[in-house]
Amino acid sequence: MKWMRRRSDAGLGICFQARMFDGAARFNQNLSEWNTSSGVKFYSMFNSAKAFDGDLSRWDVSSGEKFGSMFYRASSFDQDISGWDVSSGRGFDFTFYQATSFNRDLSRWNVASGLDFRGMFDGATSFDQDISGWDVSSGVKYTKMMYGATSFNQDISQWDVSAGLEFNQMFLGAERFRQDLSSWPAAATGAASFCPAP
Repeated sequence: MKWMRRRSDAGLGICFQARMFDGAARFNQNLSEWNTSSGVKFYSMFNSAKAFDGDLSRWDVSSGEKFGSMFYRASSFDQDISGWDVSSGRGFDFTFYQATSFNRDLSRWNVASGLDFRGMFDGATSFDQDISGWDVSSGVKYTKMMYGATSFNQDISQWDVSAGLEFNQMFLGAERFRQDLSSWPAAATGAASFCPAP
């Protein structure tokens, strides 16, 4: 495919990443050398790319602002993206929605600019990594963030969610979650009420 470019070539078009492989259920080609340094929109890039499990560890996503639904229903994906610089990211809504194989370290992700975390790990049934150190203080939307994340049981009690406005069903169906969120502000008590007792 002539439009594929390696790291040494010119950066991919800023809007080209969005929805690039959306619905490509059998796609699983090598994209490890792509130059994505100018990419701003990565939303839905691998949406429903159910076979994709390629190495993206060397991608430069530091200009990225929209990561929503990037691995939505990418049910085979389980690669190391721990080194990604997502510090410009504002939208992380449904990033790993039903990415049922994904269980990789994201502790170094800088999500301090993130506003929208809705459904980020909704249905990500394997995910159980330490994200306790995330700065989510800019976050406004947390609805269904861990909905159906049946393996997740990490201590996120120190998160600053004081700017949050939406917490509906944040932990509904997160069967293993047993953390004490009593220190969270009253606005988040609805989310905490869906947690099993510690």
